[in-house]
Amino acid sequence: MSLPLTTSEWMRGSVLAILSPIWESLSHLKGQKKQELKNLGPIDLYKNSMPEIQEPSYDAVAARIIFRSLGTWNSSLWINVGEETNEVYESPLVAKNSPVLVGDSVVGVIDYMGKRQSRVRLITDSGLVPSVRVARGYEQGKAIAEYIPDLLAYIHAHGEVFDNGREKMLAENVLRHLRLKLLEKKHTWYLAKGEIRGQSRPIWRTDGHLLRGSGFNYDFEDEQGPARDLRSGEPIGSSQEKAMPLIKVNDILVTTGMDGVFPAGLKVAIVTKVDLLREGDFAFELEAKPTIGNLDDLTWVYVIAPSEFNEKDQPNLR
Repeated sequence: MSLPLTTSEWMRGSVLAILSPIWESLSHLKGQKKQELKNLGPIDLYKNSMPEIQEPSYDAVAARIIFRSLGTWNSSLWINVGEETNEVYESPLVAKNSPVLVGDSVVGVIDYMGKRQSRVRLITDSGLVPSVRVARGYEQGKAIAEYIPDLLAYIHAHGEVFDNGREKMLAENVLRHLRLKLLEKKHTWYLAKGEIRGQSRPIWRTDGHLLRGSGFNYDFEDEQGPARDLRSGEPIGSSQEKAMPLIKVNDILVTTGMDGVFPAGLKVAIVTKVDLLREGDFAFELEAKPTIGNLDDLTWVYVIAPSEFNEKDQPNLR
């Protein structure tokens, strides 16, 4: 059935308003998959209690969060894997600088590894500064569409949140249609590049998950496209590409693979605000929220092997 544009928009806005509390509560359940855990050693006292969380698209080991201090809540946490965990794998997965993920979204990186436990520096810590770039189009829609199957499952199991069956059916139909529309775009534009960091705020600060981005521009061409003018987005030296803004609200920020820690293509954050350029500025600054959702609710994560870059294996500059 084809609806008039105004009616369709009204329905979509109404349903999304109804579902927004559910959406928030499901942010940590994105794209659920079951995993059979390998033996993680004696410290794993609850090896059968793992919830269903999305697996990364890399070889990974599951880890349970075992300690998190209120004083460093948005900076670090401890997980129950360490040096001994690697004994059951052909090549080490747990090491210093091993990325920590849920699905393909960044949680943080291991900055200390013990025998049976490791400390994770979180994406919301000010000392972790991933190299990222804007991804717009298919990747952007795909990231949002991944929530919808879980929302539909929740609606099916909890129909009582709606006043009547018609309202429930309307919500389901709008969500299915929205998912199809989000996945229609098959091309991703990779645009401005920069760095992003957390604020290291304590748990009682409501903006503790806020990320700040700086240095975002597209001054040099690369394999993804030509250089672009900072203000107009016009391609420089190319007539085949159309002009487009370098950064917009709701753009996805993904890793570039150029920081020596994270492989390229991992989701980091969603842009929530772009600061206005001032006279003389050569790059954008922005605010973003982690794609992982609410880090306060994390209980399990995945660890993947570190990058092959070794910061100690460099020539003496003296």
